[in-house]
Amino acid sequence: MGYILGDGMVKYYPGHGYEVRMTEKNYEHAKYLVALITELYRTKPVLVRDKCRKAWRIRVYRKEFYELARQKLRVAVRNPDEHLIGGLFDAEGDYTKSK
Repeated sequence: MGYILGDGMVKYYPGHGYEVRMTEKNYEHAKYLVALITELYRTKPVLVRDKCRKAWRIRVYRKEFYELARQKLRVAVRNPDEHLIGGLFDAEGDYTKSK
């Protein structure tokens, strides 16, 4: 959920459907996230290159996944734990001496 909060979105498009999106610059990590979502939630995300941001977009267009993500995000924001913080940290960057 931290990853979705940091580099993603959960959105309903009236008349079009549901989307949960994450953005990742590292292709190998994006493939890992796709495999993880596929295994855990039995749905196959779409992985596409975003040339403008030089990143990869992971998209899931399933109402059930959208509703699950919204529910889990509500709980996670009210009761943050190390997994939420770790996901935010991973999504937003890393620690370096210059930062």
